[in-house]
Amino acid sequence: MVFAEEVSSFSHFCIPAGAQCTTYGECIVHSECSASHGGECQCKKEYFQKDGKCLVKKPPGHGCEADAECVDDSICSPLTGLCQCIRGLFVAGAQCKALIDAGQPCTSLGQCVVNAECTSNSGGLCDCAQGYFNYGGVCKEVLPAGASCTGRGQCVNNAECSSETGGTCDCNVSFYKHNATCLPVISADKPCTKKGQCVQFAECLLGNETGVCTCDVGFFQQDGNCQELSRVGGPCQGPHQCVENASEDHSGQSLAFSFGAGGYNTICEPYIAVGKPCTQKGQCVPQAECSAGSGAAWGSCMCSPGYYSAEGACFARIPAEGECTALGQCADHAECSMDTDLNKEICKCMADFYALNGQCWPTVDAGKPCTGWGQCVPNAQCSTDRGGTCDCSEDFYQNRTRCLERNRVGDRCDVASQCVKFAVCQVENGSLCQCDANHVEKNGRCEVPPDDGTTEEGASETGSNIVLIVAIVVGLLLFLLTLTCCLFFLCARRRKKNKKNREDVGSFTDSALSDSTSSSRIPKPYANYAVPFYYPATRSVSSLPFSDMPIYMQDLTLADTEESASAYI
Repeated sequence: MVFAEEVSSFSHFCIPAGAQCTTYGECIVHSECSASHGGECQCKKEYFQKDGKCLVKKPPGHGCEADAECVDDSICSPLTGLCQCIRGLFVAGAQCKALIDAGQPCTSLGQCVVNAECTSNSGGLCDCAQGYFNYGGVCKEVLPAGASCTGRGQCVNNAECSSETGGTCDCNVSFYKHNATCLPVISADKPCTKKGQCVQFAECLLGNETGVCTCDVGFFQQDGNCQELSRVGGPCQGPHQCVENASEDHSGQSLAFSFGAGGYNTICEPYIAVGKPCTQKGQCVPQAECSAGSGAAWGSCMCSPGYYSAEGACFARIPAEGECTALGQCADHAECSMDTDLNKEICKCMADFYALNGQCWPTVDAGKPCTGWGQCVPNAQCSTDRGGTCDCSEDFYQNRTRCLERNRVGDRCDVASQCVKFAVCQVENGSLCQCDANHVEKNGRCEVPPDDGTTEEGASETGSNIVLIVAIVVGLLLFLLTLTCCLFFLCARRRKKNKKNREDVGSFTDSALSDSTSSSRIPKPYANYAVPFYYPATRSVSSLPFSDMPIYMQDLTLADTEESASAYI
């Protein structure tokens, strides 16, 4: 501010910009005399001359009237009246800087050369756009297929320069030149229009109008590509795959190996079956290898691990729990055996192994984590079906990794856990298993004693005897009840019959007694009666009606009276 006032107060003593001067120091501020012995007051580089004064040049984006008013490397646009950087430069603050070459660091968009852009708005590298390549910091349009090039990365997609120091843009393998581009090659046995379009080792054989991609001599078509014919010792799947003078032997399998010169002539022999002699690898049936090697001239074909042999071939081993037909077919640590529940042979894991996902795994030691039933060592089970630990069963105890049977009463022990349930290891008694105070020994185990002091066996026998006695008593009572009913029924019938007979005889007797007044003859029905019971002349007690007689007299004479009455009538 002070400097500006000094300039203002002394400016009328200084020569204005553009005026003649004779020496340094005569010109106004921000200008210098162009010569020490006569010249012109010229504004410094960062200023421009206007009305005899030197003003600061304007940065890009500010209003202007002439190019001289703008900072270096910028012009005053006649269209916008603003300062703008000339072509090839970009705005960097109040200055214009040259565009950054391709491949160089940048900080924001718009800083890179033509056809290039900064890879990141917060900083990166100037990268050429699609269809251009970096050529000495400049982005040039990629060269078409067949054009001359000087290095890698200059050619169209799927093409590359044939040399680092100069060559032509050649299409990559699996592509062919079509005009200025590279297209995927055509598969073998497919239509084509000219040479160079087919897959490697094939050519377009033209016909009348179109052609077909055909494999070269010494190659055969497989899956659209051209494969080299199988050489001596190589596999083949048909006569078209073998080298000249070799053919498939149809007497054996379709997969075969070849013997050539120096061997057994150039023919294809069937793969050698398992167990048969062989001399080198590749001669055996699939999933088998020749054991010859380490200097041995001959060997035999053996199935690879995970396979078993049957009828000279190799088959994948049957997983655990899978159905099988013979020994040796199952996965490792499994054997083919009959399952009585399924009534068929299956692959069962050997002892100390369990089945999981078709494989046999070593059983889990006691006390170790498990994931399901059947995984633990013998006499142990997984604590839950969804995982837990292998715990010994009730009658077993853990001894390191195994479960051993608990010692019976009287057996030697080291700790109480070795003894049967309700038993303790008594060291004072020679380290023997003994029942605790609340239990008694029976067959080597400890049981709760019966309440009446008898053994369980005695109590059981007593109970059985009581049941038998009760059954006998009930049977006797039923028998007596049945007999009583029968006797009662018979007596009732007899009494009823006797009563009817007495009534009949009584009526007959009264009739006879009424007739005795006219005759002293004893009625015939009573001829057999004793005298005291009948006196015709007098009516004594003996003349009582039959119904008035004592019962025992009636019973004694009933039969005779009935007979006499019948005769009398």
